[in-house]
Amino acid sequence: MTRLAVGVGFVSLLMAALIACGGADPAPSVAPAETQPAATSPTTTATATPTTTATATSTASVAAAAISTQIRIVGPDDFVAQVGAALSLLQERAPGTLLWVEERIEAIFSVPFPTRTAQDLIDGVVRVAENQAFVPGFAPSDQVIWLTAELVYDACLIDLYRAGWDYSSDTATVSCLEEQLAILELTDKRDLFVDHVRGLIQDVSESDGDSTGVPAATATAGGIRVEGSNEFVEQVEAALQLLSERAPEALVRVEQGIATIRLVSSGSGMNLSSKIYLVEEGTAFAQGYSRREQVIWLAGAIVHDACHSNLYTQGEDSYGTAAEITCLERQLEALELIDDGTHFSNYIKVLIDTADGPGN
Repeated sequence: MTRLAVGVGFVSLLMAALIACGGADPAPSVAPAETQPAATSPTTTATATPTTTATATSTASVAAAAISTQIRIVGPDDFVAQVGAALSLLQERAPGTLLWVEERIEAIFSVPFPTRTAQDLIDGVVRVAENQAFVPGFAPSDQVIWLTAELVYDACLIDLYRAGWDYSSDTATVSCLEEQLAILELTDKRDLFVDHVRGLIQDVSESDGDSTGVPAATATAGGIRVEGSNEFVEQVEAALQLLSERAPEALVRVEQGIATIRLVSSGSGMNLSSKIYLVEEGTAFAQGYSRREQVIWLAGAIVHDACHSNLYTQGEDSYGTAAEITCLERQLEALELIDDGTHFSNYIKVLIDTADGPGN
C-alpha cells in the first residue's frame, strides 16, 4: 500500500490512509537510513510576510487546540481557530499535502516574534508570530491563505533538516519557497501572495550567498530536478536512463507527473500539488540487492508515483484501491520491460492480486 503522511486524526480518517498517494510498496527487506545533521543557524528570509508591521489581535486565554488534527496547536483561542482554518483549507484544496504536513509538524505554538532553532526542526515544532497568523492589512480569508503557505514552508524545512540538509542554505530556502508557491497557486486565487513568493525565490536565487547547503542538486533530461547526495543523484539518473532505453513511454509519463525527485530520511511518497517525489534511502538503495537491481526497483517506484501524480492532474481519483491498482499496473508494465529477471515483477503481481483484499 502507499503512504506519505498517514495521519491518525479526523482528517486522515475522512480522506483515508491512501489520500496522500505515497510511494510504491517497499522492495523486500528494505530499511531506510536516517541522518542526524548538526545544528545550523536559521534563515528568516523566507518567513517574511508581505508586511512586517506586528500587531496584537487577541487577548483570549491560552488554550490547546481541540480541532480534529493530530497536530498540537497551542495559543490564544483566535490563533487556534486561525491555524485550524489553514489546515482546513489544505484539506479542501490539497489533502495529500495536508497529510504530508501532519507527518512532519508535531506542534504549532503562538509566539510574539518569529523564531526557529535546530531543536525545533528535530522535534517538529513550528512557532508562528502574530503577524504571520494575522497578516496586517489583509482580510481574514486572505490571512488564512498566507498562514497555510507558511505552514507548508515550515513542514518543508523540517523535512529537509531531517534528511541532512543545511536548512539555512539558499538552496533549501528556494526549495521550500517553491513548495510554498505551489500551495499558493492552489489557494491564492487572486494572486495576493503569489508574486511576493516568486520575488523571494528570485531574490534568493540571484543572491551571492552560499548555495551549497544540500549534498547535491542537478537537473536531468526532461527537466526533472534531482535533490540529494551525489550517490542518490547518480542512482536516480541511472533509473531514468534505464527507463529511457527500455521503457520510453513510461519515461514520458514520469516527466509529465514529476517535477522534482528529492531524497528524504523517511516518508517516501508523492506530493501531488508540487509534483515532488520524496524518496527514502531504502527505496533508492534497496538493501540486499545489487546496484543493478536497486536501479530497476527505483525506476519502477518512480513510475508508480508518477502515475498517482498524473491521476491527480487529470482530476481522477489519485488515492484508494482503484488508483493503487492502476499505478501498480503501470509499475508492472515498466518492470516487465526493464527487469532482467522476474523477481520484482512477480512481487508487484502479488500486490495487485491482493490489493482489494482484507485490510486494504
